[in-house]
Amino acid sequence: MGRFVVFIIVLASCVPDSPRAIVGRAWEACVRFGEAVGTRVNGARLDAVVSACRRAIPTVAALSTAIRYDKILRDTAMEAGDYAAGKRFEYEIPSEITEITKEYFDRWQRLPPVPAERETP
Repeated sequence: MGRFVVFIIVLASCVPDSPRAIVGRAWEACVRFGEAVGTRVNGARLDAVVSACRRAIPTVAALSTAIRYDKILRDTAMEAGDYAAGKRFEYEIPSEITEITKEYFDRWQRLPPVPAERETP
């Protein structure tokens, strides 16, 4: 639990459009799916959680190849969609949640806390 508290404090101190914050928000959105499964959320509430996970993927996919993490998020979103569609019935947190968490913490230090410089319009 302490690791997550540290993560939340650090995420809060990141520049909002930095790669670290973008990936962190995507991780958080998809982890909420695991929480929903564990607490047996269903119907429209589950659909909203699955949608939030899916909507987080394009922002991560837009990051540079060296730091992005969208494949594992896509796998998690597909699993979430299957669950929400009723193709899975068990109430255990999917292994993908553990995988995205491990991947995120492994990459965290390499993710820039500030956005890359942008070209002047």
